[in-house]
Amino acid sequence: MTSAPSFPLLISAVQLQNLQASGRPLMVFDCSFDLAQPSAGMAQYQEAHIPGALYADLDKHLSARPGDPAASGGRHPLPSREAFAAWLRSVGFNNAMQAVVYDRQGVNYCGRLWWMLKWAGHENVAVLDGGLQAWLAPGGALPVVFAHTVVWFTAGSTTYEFEVFLDESSYEPVEAVPAVDGTITIGRVQLTPDQKLLIVALCENVLRRGDRGAGHVPQSGAAAQRLGWTITKFNRKLDNVCEKLSELGVRGLRGGPTKLASSRKARLVEYAMAARVVTADDLDLLP
Repeated sequence: MTSAPSFPLLISAVQLQNLQASGRPLMVFDCSFDLAQPSAGMAQYQEAHIPGALYADLDKHLSARPGDPAASGGRHPLPSREAFAAWLRSVGFNNAMQAVVYDRQGVNYCGRLWWMLKWAGHENVAVLDGGLQAWLAPGGALPVVFAHTVVWFTAGSTTYEFEVFLDESSYEPVEAVPAVDGTITIGRVQLTPDQKLLIVALCENVLRRGDRGAGHVPQSGAAAQRLGWTITKFNRKLDNVCEKLSELGVRGLRGGPTKLASSRKARLVEYAMAARVVTADDLDLLP
């Protein structure tokens, strides 16, 4: 008899798909969260999540509520083991299940649930390698048609860049021909000084790398502090620039009325770098 595979720490998106298809007892937890916008995690979960996944809220489920017994101190004290076990039972989780946890923030929050399950005595828990981003497009393919292509993608709060070179391109680049009648159909994005400054702050780590690899996208609170803004001002400016770019056809910056776009800061960095909205020269704009 073949024993069931064990996932001591990481599980890939393909392994998770196979696990779901196997019929083994399984529960998947989405732990997405934003300290600056506590409601954003649930909004992201409602917008998109792995089929069958349950939402684990840092404030409501993974921390002691005010007045309740706590197992630790701090801003988000651990709940008692009893309270944590009661929540797990309430969502139908049991010891026979394999638990898989993920988030959109580079394991910042699902790592807590992974540790808490171990702390409570449950050994069969794994972290989805690459988070939700890995699940969305496992084995995805993109045709490369130009001699030089720069590819940007994000995993959690980290943005990656790599270059692809071909011996010859499939298409011949040409210079744009000005319209005779002066009509402009597609133009450069017009940003206010504050909007551009916000984008530079979000792209700062990527712009300063100086080489290919990974670049961290800062949390909203850290970016606001970098600019000397309040978090309210930062979020308002972020809303404005995302709305402006969404109206121009940039996808992934909003999820519709009353909904937040998943990982919109990471998507904004992807677009800004790929479209060269900002460059290293713009770092001088930062205070």
